[in-house]
Amino acid sequence: MPPKKSNLNNASSKGSRRKRVERAQQLPGQIETTNAAQRIRTAESRAQESQEQRDERLQQNITRTRAERERNIATVRVLDRQRQRISRSLTRASFVRLAFEYAPDINFSAHSKIAIGGMDKVCQYCQALKFRNEAAGMCCASGKVVLSPLPAPPEPLLSLLTGNSDDSKLFLRQDEYHLNIKQYDPNTGDYRNNKVESERLRFLRFNQAKLRSEEYIHLRDAVAGNIDGNLNPNDIGNAFILPSSYIGSPRNMQEYIQDAMTYVRHYGRPDLFITFTCNPNWEEIQTLLLPGQQAIHRHDLTARVFKQKLKSLIDFIVKNSIFGITRCWLYTIEWQKRGLPHAHILVWLKDRIRPEEIDQIISAEIPDPLIDQELFDIVTKHMIHGPCGAFNMTSPCMENVKKNFPKPHTNDTITDIDGYPMYRRRSTENGGHTFTMRLPNFPNQVEFDNQWVVPYSPLLSKTYKAHINVELCSSVKSIKYICKYVNKGSDLAIFEVQNINKNDEIARYQMGRYISSNEAIWHILSFPIHERDPAVQHLAIHLENGQRVYFTEENVLQRAFEAPKTTLTEFFTLCQKPDVFGQFAKTLVYGDVPRYFTWNKSSKKWEPRKQGKPHPFITGIFKAKTLGRLYTVHPKQRECFYLRLLLVNVPGPTSFEFLRTVNGRVFNTYQDACRELQLLEDDNHWDLTLADAPLTSTPNNIRQLFAIILTTCYPSQAQTLWEKYKNCMTEDILHRIR
Repeated sequence: MPPKKSNLNNASSKGSRRKRVERAQQLPGQIETTNAAQRIRTAESRAQESQEQRDERLQQNITRTRAERERNIATVRVLDRQRQRISRSLTRASFVRLAFEYAPDINFSAHSKIAIGGMDKVCQYCQALKFRNEAAGMCCASGKVVLSPLPAPPEPLLSLLTGNSDDSKLFLRQDEYHLNIKQYDPNTGDYRNNKVESERLRFLRFNQAKLRSEEYIHLRDAVAGNIDGNLNPNDIGNAFILPSSYIGSPRNMQEYIQDAMTYVRHYGRPDLFITFTCNPNWEEIQTLLLPGQQAIHRHDLTARVFKQKLKSLIDFIVKNSIFGITRCWLYTIEWQKRGLPHAHILVWLKDRIRPEEIDQIISAEIPDPLIDQELFDIVTKHMIHGPCGAFNMTSPCMENVKKNFPKPHTNDTITDIDGYPMYRRRSTENGGHTFTMRLPNFPNQVEFDNQWVVPYSPLLSKTYKAHINVELCSSVKSIKYICKYVNKGSDLAIFEVQNINKNDEIARYQMGRYISSNEAIWHILSFPIHERDPAVQHLAIHLENGQRVYFTEENVLQRAFEAPKTTLTEFFTLCQKPDVFGQFAKTLVYGDVPRYFTWNKSSKKWEPRKQGKPHPFITGIFKAKTLGRLYTVHPKQRECFYLRLLLVNVPGPTSFEFLRTVNGRVFNTYQDACRELQLLEDDNHWDLTLADAPLTSTPNNIRQLFAIILTTCYPSQAQTLWEKYKNCMTEDILHRIR
């Protein structure tokens, strides 16, 4: 990319520049002659001056020398104070709200809490080099995996891979060379083309019976399901289901969307939406490349460095609290077809960001190069959108003009525009800056102003030297789309295959799966694509004896007399205990149990937490940040739907019969119990249902839910329900239009 020029004028005058050019062009002999002539003129001038003139000249020299010395001393003192302030800043113990105190003369990228260091940690088993924060067993599982040394490749391949000769450099620059290393089967000695993901999917395909009974039976089928029983005869076949336990599957992504909305239910809207993109020109990547290599040749390096940078960024935001104390956070990794990974991060803060503080932490303007040249270079290189529009009509964002660049100029930040802030973008007349850049299809340089700047945090951009888009979530309206966008998954290849079993979710997933080289490395190294804090505990919902049981001819009797334990049945057991934990559990509703008790997956029971915030009055009770999420139940499953409604409202149930008991009377159905508790009076139940739906469902699903309520539940005031929730049902239509 050609160098960018600021629109600010140079401080030197044209005459000074002309004299410097002329002096630089003189030969050494000419310079000596000029200096000798100047010395003669000075001697003649001083010989003709009187004693008074000489004394006056010497006094002026003394005064000028003293003033210059004082200026130098003052400058040195200012620089010393500045160095001391920078040193104290780089060694400060607390970074709390550091983003609100951005200083252009301080760069935190080399701070010990932020820098990831070099790849200088040596594995004691296999001698592999790793970064200091990488897992100890990432390379050889702490000595459990031992590989025989690779034989040297034959000539001329060995010489071509060294990168020393011109032919080798040309070979390494080519993108059409591929080394296909087949998988070796130690049992048969054969070489196969099977890959890691194919093997995992094969395991799922041939273990469907086990998966259906043990892995996902209580998970809501949020992907397109057969709720109404309308099945196309042409689609009948063996159902191969891709469970939510498979990372990256549609069910897995939907699960994370609902978990993100669980955070919204408890903590409200998130405060910051951050997109962090890998920079292949990071020094940590470039220094590890072999001669003749580029970052595109070493996806293992880009993946490992980005993983460390992402961990550093999360710690910088969460542990060091640069935006303030953090309540909860989550992120998802995804890849575009260019191959570089990027992370979508949502952050909930304890103290909300006030409108007058937005410009302190988020900027959408080009920095002043005279004040902060480093940030100016980073922003003009990484944070300029496109260009698109008239500059580049083939830009991907030109489809439906979804990015809305260039943005309009504004002198102040406005936060109440449908939840999407309009950041301050001053024009050049009002103090904004511009820069010029040469585009491929334009003969002359093009000038860009603040209309093309992607919002960023000056502290994060300068610290990590990458594309880091920081957005303020100012309204609940945008949260659903953000949570869905964060967990939408990576790009897919779009094509159509005829005569495929549409009930085979595994085949459908594989048909559209697009995996870049960098994503493949990420999965091979077992790096997570989702992380969050606090944890979300999924809570089962089922009718009495409604647990799904898997059995075979050998264990049918055992399974018939031993009902499987679930989080719901064990919650009843916990509330029946006479000890202090059982009495305390009777004060909790089902969704609050994970805050005080942890679910032991091996023993299948709730156990009291041993860490957390102690209860002020009850000894041995600790409160954690873990949240509980009850699986959503479709209204057509009437009894199970009303059971969920009771579990949300009734604390401390000891059995299914307890939930059907109201004022000493045992009702036959859960719906009758809800009606007796006045949960269904005056359409209150359907009101609560529609109020809860926007937190976990899309507008299309809410419209379907409203249609089901109208056609099967017969609300008494349907018009009132429509007027109250019509915005939630139609906001996607408004979003598409805009």
